[in-house]
Amino acid sequence: FRGQLDQVQESIEKSSEYFIRVSKSHYINMKYIKSFSAKEITMANGEAIPITRKYMEDFRKRSVDLC
Repeated sequence: FRGQLDQVQESIEKSSEYFIRVSKSHYINMKYIKSFSAKEITMANGEAIPITRKYMEDFRKRSVDLC
């Protein structure tokens, strides 16, 4: 995808409750989270993705809702 995530954020969040933005350049599918800490998320494939402060509160709320 070429473009800004801000341009597609609203449509992605309307289409699926499992996708969430966690940084300026990362959207993730919450179904594939293996673990997370205060600073990063580890995905099922082992990739570590940083969570920025700007998106942390929304991530915490959504992760509790989906558990």
